[in-house]
Amino acid sequence: LSGQIWRLVTPMFIHYGPMHLLFNMLWLKDLGGQIEKEYGWAKLLMLIVAVEVPGGLLQYWWAGPHFGGMSGVVYGLFGYIWFRSKYDPSCRVAIDEGTTKFMLIWLVLCMTGAVGAIANAGHLGGLIAGCAIGGGPHLVRQLLRRWGG
Repeated sequence: LSGQIWRLVTPMFIHYGPMHLLFNMLWLKDLGGQIEKEYGWAKLLMLIVAVEVPGGLLQYWWAGPHFGGMSGVVYGLFGYIWFRSKYDPSCRVAIDEGTTKFMLIWLVLCMTGAVGAIANAGHLGGLIAGCAIGGGPHLVRQLLRRWGG
C-alpha cells in the first residue's frame, strides 16, 4: 500500500532451509526449463511474475506476511503446462499423468497439515493463475463460439 511493489515478488526468493530451496529449484528447472526452451526466457519470466503475484497475494490475505518459497510459482508453472497441453494441440510443452497426480496429491497432503507449515494458499493461488493462463485462451474461444462471436 505504500508503493513497495517489489514485495509482490520477493517472497519467492526466501526459502526456509536447503531442502526447501533444492526441491523448488529442481521443479523450476524441470517445469521452467520446458517453457524457456519452447517460448524463451522472457515469456518464462513474465509467467513467473504472473503466477507469483496472485499466489503471494492470496497467501498474504489468508495467513499474513510471514511466508516464502517458490512453491506457488512451481504450482503456477505446473498449472500452465497442464492446461496449455490439455487444451492446445499445437503445444510443445507437456506434463505426464504421473507427475500431474503427484502434484495434486502433494497439494492436498500439504493442506492437511501433515507435512508442517506450508503456504497452501500460495500454492493454490499459483496453480489457479497458471491454469487460467494456460487454459484461458481455449476457454475464451469456446465462449466466443457459443455466443456466436
